[in-house]
Amino acid sequence: MVTASTRVTEILSAVLADSGGAADSAGILVGRCVRAVPVSGVGLALMTDEGPAGTVAATDGGAQRLEELQFTFGEGPCVDASTTGRPVLVPDLAVAESLRWPEFVPAARAAGLRAVFALPLQVGGIRLGVLDLYRETTGMLPSEQLAEALSFADAATLLLLHLQADDHGSGNRLAVLDDRAEVHQATASSPSARA
Repeated sequence: MVTASTRVTEILSAVLADSGGAADSAGILVGRCVRAVPVSGVGLALMTDEGPAGTVAATDGGAQRLEELQFTFGEGPCVDASTTGRPVLVPDLAVAESLRWPEFVPAARAAGLRAVFALPLQVGGIRLGVLDLYRETTGMLPSEQLAEALSFADAATLLLLHLQADDHGSGNRLAVLDDRAEVHQATASSPSARA
């Protein structure tokens, strides 16, 4: 029997073996996740206490759009998963509480998203990000597929920690796919923003 920690180690080993360096490892991780779990796409977003900070990797345009919508509106499953520290599983956006996410739900449905599964990436009380999985069809993930997605979330947490440690040691910043996130991160880290 494969334990959860064994599976996380297997995922990370495979990602690192396939990557040409730290820069592409996040993309490889989300690509492996979309092949291992029956979803349409996967995105990996950085989060701060203020909300979404940018997309690190996305498997396709739908995953990128999912992250952009949550960044734009500051609401959605990703934001709630990060805030609560618990997975937010929405098997059918049509019946999602539109009062909970009044701007996100209609925009997500218009973009063809039908189900979203947001898995928080955190260490203790420190929010690192969220692994977002989406489907173009409705339906819940069966328990074994959810367990696999959670193993990928644990692997993504360790990968983000590794990438951030590399960034601090080299002076480079963790690459994001969204230029607005770079501005947000630069603003959040400036002395005047902390005052």
